[in-house]
Amino acid sequence: MGATISTADAILKVDLGSEVIQDQMVHKCRLLKRFEKVSEKKWEGSQIEFPYEYGRSWGAGFSASPILPRSGNVSTVRARVVPKYCYGRIKLSGPVMKQARTKKGAFIEAVAQEMKGMIKTEAQVFSRALAGDGTGKIGEVLSADDGADTITLRTTGGSGVTGNDGARFFRVGQYLVIMNGATVRVTGLIVSAVNYSTNVVTFSSSPDLSTTVAGDSVYTLNAEGYPGKDAEIMGVSGFVDDGTLVGTLQNVSRTTYPTTKATVLGNSGTLRDASLDYLQQVISLIDLASGETVDDFWCHAGMKDEWAKIVQGDKIYIELKDQGRGIKESLGEDDLDTSVKYNGRRIIGDKDLPYNKTFAFVYDKFKNAPIQNWEWADDDGSIWSRVSGEDAYEAYNRYYGNMYCTMPNANGVVTDLNQTTYAGSYTPA
Repeated sequence: MGATISTADAILKVDLGSEVIQDQMVHKCRLLKRFEKVSEKKWEGSQIEFPYEYGRSWGAGFSASPILPRSGNVSTVRARVVPKYCYGRIKLSGPVMKQARTKKGAFIEAVAQEMKGMIKTEAQVFSRALAGDGTGKIGEVLSADDGADTITLRTTGGSGVTGNDGARFFRVGQYLVIMNGATVRVTGLIVSAVNYSTNVVTFSSSPDLSTTVAGDSVYTLNAEGYPGKDAEIMGVSGFVDDGTLVGTLQNVSRTTYPTTKATVLGNSGTLRDASLDYLQQVISLIDLASGETVDDFWCHAGMKDEWAKIVQGDKIYIELKDQGRGIKESLGEDDLDTSVKYNGRRIIGDKDLPYNKTFAFVYDKFKNAPIQNWEWADDDGSIWSRVSGEDAYEAYNRYYGNMYCTMPNANGVVTDLNQTTYAGSYTPA
């Protein structure tokens, strides 16, 4: 089998290499395209440090006589970024692996099929994390029925970024844990069914849900039984926040250093209809706070549809002429999806962003800092490894790194907005 493994390794490296995964992840994680990728050389050991500016140098000014102004220094505090770890695994049977030597085309087709599913799942996980606040929470319990082996997820009254998201981030086959703070209520849960209309999740193997109560949080669970709580990259909901969700942003207290707070235009938790006044206000408030100019607005797809109803005068309809190229290549996926603008800025919909919010981003303040960027793991010289107890082999890719924002106060978010949620229509596949 040694020659077969060598051939399979070569195929994975050459025909389906890390570049394929990287391209697909950036394509499917639409917001990731807006994060500037920085060199792995930025990492010093297991961290990146960079300065947040909280005070300007005032060594400038007019004078009635030719005397220089008093000198000054910019005041900064050191932010610290630590790596997070994201993986994608594929597995093939022994007979399929044998085809690597005799039927290369069939083998590539089999691997490509597995990769397609892996990348789709991995992109969903990464995109959700990129929209989040680093906690890894995917939902909040409204009630539990121990006899029926079900929980119902909250859509109102919850806490955090995903506290009111119902079951939209739940999938059949997921391994989950329910926690309250640091206390584990029940672990090893396996999702057997999800009703996206009623937000009811059913588990297999009759778990003990008797201690699960309203307000408990749900997280994913890895293969070794460790919860995904606080294990994810920092996302835009954590960066574009005033300390309500993330009080200490990458080692810097937002209370002590208020310039690390973003502009939040809320309504004390009471939902209100979308108004163009809010978009204009957040543009102006960001300018006042940072002197920066908003690039685009981003929101959930249902929220974008609410803006489409009222941005009639500035609505853009794109003529789909690809001139021999693919339409997505010539226009870009964002352009295909987005036909709404306000004040020269696009309003872009993304299915993983929080409900009832609209973000205002200055793109060059967001950084993607990978140590390893979705590369096949081959530390022992081989990508493929034998699966214990099975006639099968597996391979996995990995992302080591994190996101950071150099200037949170150059960004903002309008919250507490009514929107269409399209209950029951969140695509599980």
